[in-house]
Amino acid sequence: MARNVWLFVPNLIGYARFLFLLISLFYVVRADGTNMFLALYAASYLLDAADGPAARSLQQTSRFGAVLDMVTDRVSTAVLLAALTHESMVKQWALAPAWLALLVLDIAAHWVQMYAALALGAASHKALPDEPALLTWYYKRVNLFVVCLLSESYLVASFSLSRGVANTPLCVGGGRRTLVAAPRSRICTHTNAVLAPPCPPCPSRRRCTARSPSPPAPPL
Repeated sequence: MARNVWLFVPNLIGYARFLFLLISLFYVVRADGTNMFLALYAASYLLDAADGPAARSLQQTSRFGAVLDMVTDRVSTAVLLAALTHESMVKQWALAPAWLALLVLDIAAHWVQMYAALALGAASHKALPDEPALLTWYYKRVNLFVVCLLSESYLVASFSLSRGVANTPLCVGGGRRTLVAAPRSRICTHTNAVLAPPCPPCPSRRRCTARSPSPPAPPL
């Protein structure tokens, strides 16, 4: 009896990964959605380590599953690089073109690798005939896992730092504390004085202070 490749366990894992990435898009653009975005992204990435062993142990390998896994990987990396590009543009950092260049390079390189596999009739894009020694070393499971883990960890750490927990002031008002974005080492009160650049309004609309080594000098 023919098996339905759409319902293979590793493909179901791939659907879940893609769903997590789609949901993460609703949080990546929100200043208060950083933790949720990182949690969804981490869940999608960890599931990537489960679909391969599931396919081999259950003998449910398929071309559709291989393409789904690679496309999901590319979408995952593209989402994170796009988020880094957005953060760099908002903060006017010079790294925005570099993140975009990495995004284009990542997609183009994998497309060329997949096209070469199809053109040469290879069973997998990870096993091309007469491929360079560097690719042979890279596609070994342990090496591939370590390199990908380090790469993703670097991108995730860059995104976390771009949200700037250390540069985020503490807003106090109404008996609660909320993190909001504001310039570092700047003190402002909405009821007394506004410093340039203006401090963004706190959720409480009462008192917003950024952690500063020393308060501004009083007027003479």
